[in-house]
Amino acid sequence: MKSITTLVILGILAVVLFMGCSGYNGLVKQEESVNKGWNNVQAEYQNRNDLVGNLV
Repeated sequence: MKSITTLVILGILAVVLFMGCSGYNGLVKQEESVNKGWNNVQAEYQNRNDLVGNLV
């Protein structure tokens, strides 16, 4: 009976650990997506600045 309880607890811990790792990986993906978006914005600002410089 004691070994079954231990296995159940270990199984629950494994599931929680897996969910935590999966959630963290999702957050990292989202952060990279945000960083990519901001880099695109900065590139457009640089292009705009270059075009304005050509007009003056």
